[in-house]
Amino acid sequence: MIMSLLETRGFTTDLDADHPVLRPLDGPDFPFTVTSSDPELFEVHPAASAFEIEWHLELEWSSAGRHGTLTVDDGGRPFHFVPRPRAPVQ
Repeated sequence: MIMSLLETRGFTTDLDADHPVLRPLDGPDFPFTVTSSDPELFEVHPAASAFEIEWHLELEWSSAGRHGTLTVDDGGRPFHFVPRPRAPVQ
């Protein structure tokens, strides 16, 4: 068996938006095709500037004629995002 590092695909989203959408940091955008022998690893970098936000990610999937929505969260609780203070303008 040959072992290799799994490449990470980075995404960002603006949590201040009315309907936040994942956007690729670089590389291709959704949809992706994955298999047990060709998995994907996604890393989400949220951004917000105004408020503390609780959020979760809903991932729509399909396989062999079936489909559904997977909720990605923090063990059943929403993720908690606190914006970084902006540096003072000099």
